Formats: sequence, C-alpha cells, structure tokens
Amino acid sequence: TNIVVLGRDSRESGPALAQVVIDEVAKWGLVCHNTGIVPTPTVQFYVQHTRALGGIMLTASHNPRPWNGLKLVGENALFLSGSRLEGVYSNGATLQPLPEDLPEAPIDTPLLLEVDAVTPHVQSVLAVPYMDVEAIRSANLKVAIDPICGAGGVAMRALLDALHVTVRLAVNDDQTGQFPRLPEPNSANLAGFSQAMADDGGCDMGIAQDPDADRYNSTRRPQDPPLTVLRTPVGEANVASVMVQAGSIAGGEGSGGVMIPDSHIGRDSLVAAGMALTWLARRRLSQPSAPFAELCQEHMDVSLCMVKSKQRSPSNRAVIAALKALATECRGDTEYTVREDDGLHISSEDWWLHVRMSNTEPIFRICGEATGSQAAEALVAEWEERMTQLVMQHA
Repeated sequence: TNIVVLGRDSRESGPALAQVVIDEVAKWGLVCHNTGIVPTPTVQFYVQHTRALGGIMLTASHNPRPWNGLKLVGENALFLSGSRLEGVYSNGATLQPLPEDLPEAPIDTPLLLEVDAVTPHVQSVLAVPYMDVEAIRSANLKVAIDPICGAGGVAMRALLDALHVTVRLAVNDDQTGQFPRLPEPNSANLAGFSQAMADDGGCDMGIAQDPDADRYNSTRRPQDPPLTVLRTPVGEANVASVMVQAGSIAGGEGSGGVMIPDSHIGRDSLVAAGMALTWLARRRLSQPSAPFAELCQEHMDVSLCMVKSKQRSPSNRAVIAALKALATECRGDTEYTVREDDGLHISSEDWWLHVRMSNTEPIFRICGEATGSQAAEALVAEWEERMTQLVMQHA
C-alpha cells in the first residue's frame, strides 16, 4: 500500500509535530492516515489492519511532559529494530530518496485522511480468544480509571463500554497532556489514585495507564499451567522479535507491557485491561462478595522491585567495567545462573536480578524479583550496594 499511519499522545507539542509529519508524507506522494490522539498500540494495530507501509507515533511514552519523540513502526506492525533504525538515521543524514518502486497515491486520492482507528482496535481486543467477553458483561463490574490526561482514556472507555463495565471513578481523564502525576504507572506514582479508590469504596478494580497507553497497572492474570518462558534483552522490539520466532502466545515486560499476538504484537493497555477483567469476572461469578484485594492475594506472593542507581557514575566505562567484574564474581558461585546478553542477569532458585547500564545517562538500573515485597526490596538494595562499590573502584 501507500499508507503511512500517524498517531500522537496528548502532549502540547503534538499538533505541531504532527503537521510536520503530515507535510513530509505528502511530499512523497503517500497517503497519511491520521488517527489523532490514540494509544501507541492503536497505531501498531492500525498498521497491521490496513497493511500500511509503516506508522509514526508521536510520544515520549512514560517520560515527563516537556519531552516528545517518534516511535517508528515497520510494515510488520513492530517497532523498527536497531539495525533498521541505523538505516533510517543514515538515510535522513544523507537525504536518501525513497525506493523508486514505492507506490504513489492516484492523482485523485486525498493525501490526508482522518480515520477512526480506535473502533477496529477495540473490536480486535474483544476477539482475543482468551478474553471471556460474556463473563465480563455478566459480572456487573465497576472500575476506576486514571489515563493521566494522556492518549488512553477515550480508547479505554470504548473498550469498557463494549464490555458493559461501568466507569464509577475517573481520575485525570481529560486529554490535556498536563500529566498531574509522574507518568510511569507504578505503585509509588499511583498512591493518589489508590487513595481515591479507597475513599470511593465502590470500585472492583483500578486501571491506570501511561501517557501513550501501552503500559498498564492493575493486577496480574492467574498462573496458567507450566509454560516455557523465554527471556530477551530489555525493549519491546526485542520481546516482539523473539515472540515471532518462537510463535509465542503472550509476551511482555515488567514495566506493565502486555503483548498478546492474537490482537497484535505490541504492548497494549487495552489488551491488558481485557485480560485482567476476564480474570476478575470469572472470580466474581464464583466469589461474588469477595473484595478485589482478597481475590488478588493468591497471586501477590512474588514481588518485583525496580530502581536506578542513586549516584551518577564518572563514565559509562566505569559502569561497564563494574558489570564485567560482578559477572566474573557471580560465575564462580554455583548457586547462580548468569547471563550477559543484556547487562547482567543473575538467577537463583528463589529470586532473580537484572543489572544493566542506562541507555541515556551514566547510571545503572537494577530490578529483582523475590517472594514478598520486603525480600525483593532487600535483594535489590544488597546488589545495588555491591554494584555501586564496584563502579567506584573502576572510576
């Protein structure tokens, strides 16, 4: 096709950047399908739905309000790989023309179309085979939502309406791009939302998103029968690539990104909400009076803790040297399984830990999982101290 899909989140710089993209797409004789303010996964879905050449999502994701950027989606509806991004940068720097065999729009075809991508996206979510739509519709569920005044509110409401789920409490629901809380939907940033739900007292579940609505925070799906788990380097593109190779039924990241390829292979807060609502609806049918927190308890025994180093390192070289030293130290202990394909991943029988250098500043990030929040926090604190000492030694 000759279609390029465009979407944006609600940041104030979005309209001006969108106009630049629209003008550039038109210069090449291509048709821009402008989806407006939509979630990032909606752009990915719509590229797949229309078999477009690719897509551009204007967003800085979970980063603070002043930032903005471009997420580039390929013809396969996946984010561009590192090697393809290098090609984009190279072509841009040298002003390389597009391939000669690229189809142009017929002369009488408008080069800009304002399209509704949310409706078909919601329909694809409803069609995911693991989604029990009838159970959700029968459960009379009431939820609270916090889309942080970003791109996800309208799409999430459309999904909830289709599922006959009542939005009892809406916080930060206008698409102003003002972001009243810190954007990442983690427990610390959602303390105010949790308190609002507690004060209301009538919501079965809370649904929170980040500004471009690919991340989601609520509750986890119950444990399925034993499955094969494949670990990849951090990054949605890496997860998606392995999912395609392995034919995975699901994927995701600890940041709140759920990926179900029956809809499309990308992090999607709408898919995540639908899966959580399916779990909750089925529980409600068998335990109608049990509070939501009580229903979650059986799945809350494992906790994830994520932090970044408290002090900046003198250089990236010091962080890399510290990672290598820590890896050498751990390989000498038979208790640990060690991987080095993305920083350092250490696993034991009861926990795992991942340490990696930041892509943007001379610090390291560390996350760990263990039984119980106190154990997870203690695990991360212990290894953060070890890593900090090694960084200082190699400074």
